[in-house]
Amino acid sequence: MSKDESERFSTAVVVGGADRVGGALSRSLHKAGFRVVIVDSDQQNSTILASDLDLAGETAVTATLDVSAHAGFETVLAKIVERWGSCEILINNLVSQEDIGLDVLHPNDFNRLIADQVGTVFAGMRIFGNHFKERGAGRVVNVLPDLGQSSASTTQSLSSITCGAVATLARVFAREFSPHGVTCNSVVFAGAAVDKAAHNEFAADVVTFLTTPEAGFVSGACWNLGRDP
Repeated sequence: MSKDESERFSTAVVVGGADRVGGALSRSLHKAGFRVVIVDSDQQNSTILASDLDLAGETAVTATLDVSAHAGFETVLAKIVERWGSCEILINNLVSQEDIGLDVLHPNDFNRLIADQVGTVFAGMRIFGNHFKERGAGRVVNVLPDLGQSSASTTQSLSSITCGAVATLARVFAREFSPHGVTCNSVVFAGAAVDKAAHNEFAADVVTFLTTPEAGFVSGACWNLGRDP
């Protein structure tokens, strides 16, 4: 990455950035030279991780976000812009792996869960995507636990539905925003297509590659990786 490119792509927000997968994503992006904003409901782990990456708090910081209040994304973005001038990368590591059988799930709960997960991802993509569009460049990567493609997950109906919806949303987003220099891709931890599971670090490397200027030709893709057992 050239000096101009590294200055153009410098700040990454990782929503869900302190769990096992999110932590690997945050570490990989920071190692690649990005400033990392770790957003997670687990404030203790977020703070520990940020301090581990940069004790001075210059290149790794935390931010709080109430995902049920979509305006929270605007608040996080505004604080980043106030401090660093712009943001270039959004990583959504939000979709839960929890599953409830559709035969026992009440329609009201179904609607709530879809709104909480798919709606929250959409809110972040829209708010950050418009910021990226205004500056003529940006990267969005949605990290998903499964798309129901492996035999082990065929009974995980709700998880498959939410992940499938987010992946479709990413493709639609890519078509609309790619002409403005903004790409959107999905990385899925699925186990069907490969015999050897991909470790979190490898998945983080794939996500990190998709955030670089060099990956500007990739948009609307869904990358299926083996799940770390």
